[in-house]
Amino acid sequence: MSTAPSATADDRRVECPSFDPNLLVTMWHIETQGSLSAAARALGWSQPAISQQVRKLERDCGCALLEREGRGVKLTAAGMILAKHGELIALRLAQAGKEFDEYRRRADTTLRLLAPPSICSTIVSKALAKLSVDSPIDVSLAQAEPPEAIEAVTQGTADCAMIFRYDSIPQYLVINDDELAFDDLGDDPLLLLMKSSFASAKRFREHGTPVRLRTFAPCNWIAGCPFCQTNLLSMAAREDFKPNITYCVDDYATTQNLVAIGENVSIVSRLASMAPLPANLTLCPIDDPYARRSVGIITRRGDARPAVRTLCDELRWAAGPLLEH
Repeated sequence: MSTAPSATADDRRVECPSFDPNLLVTMWHIETQGSLSAAARALGWSQPAISQQVRKLERDCGCALLEREGRGVKLTAAGMILAKHGELIALRLAQAGKEFDEYRRRADTTLRLLAPPSICSTIVSKALAKLSVDSPIDVSLAQAEPPEAIEAVTQGTADCAMIFRYDSIPQYLVINDDELAFDDLGDDPLLLLMKSSFASAKRFREHGTPVRLRTFAPCNWIAGCPFCQTNLLSMAAREDFKPNITYCVDDYATTQNLVAIGENVSIVSRLASMAPLPANLTLCPIDDPYARRSVGIITRRGDARPAVRTLCDELRWAAGPLLEH
């Protein structure tokens, strides 16, 4: 005679219902409002919709959650348990909303700007000084050369960048027009820094004569960042010589000190050379149509945040008198 297998602990286990958090919040509103109609008004629902939610929750739980009481309702013990957790959910949602609003306010007024050293010390510093007085926008600034700055704006780790581009090497710096917008603000002329004792420096002082780079082919050359070195090589190639680059520095004060010794020369931008020039050094214009760099602003295309627009407006204002147009 066979017998049925005895029930195991797993067979006797009752699965807990999977609660919809929205329904628990509804129970909390019913508990605080005292009626289905009042809860419906508080939640922006109709009373039949609230009743339907309660019936669904009762089916899931397998027990009654409400009892009639006069013209309203009261929660059963089971209903009170769910309402308590609904209150916690509602409070956490409200807190999440407050924290996100605060984050969005900070995101709308806190920007990260990148720029190369020569533009940081001139255009950017002037713009940020005015912005600190006229606007609540908080701008963090870091130095970066154009290729790195473009990549940062593309990846979203920076909101805006000021860059320069050399017309002599347009293929060296590619801007993806589908993702980025470039606002050209004007040209920054390139000058040749040399000792005042050089014959070319004397001719410039006396006659305003621009210099040809090939005149300085025998000199030692001081180059800046890799981007600037590429431009130097391109300009020299058009003059049929290869410069002997002996120093690579991206600091104008250091460049001045190096030019002051030996037979050294360097191409510098007018923005970079706005610091006082020692009497033993001279800056000469270069007889080359490519002896300039275009300066502009990079932003993500479609970024219409008011803070970004305001920052760009201030950068344009600061750049106006410092660049050629």
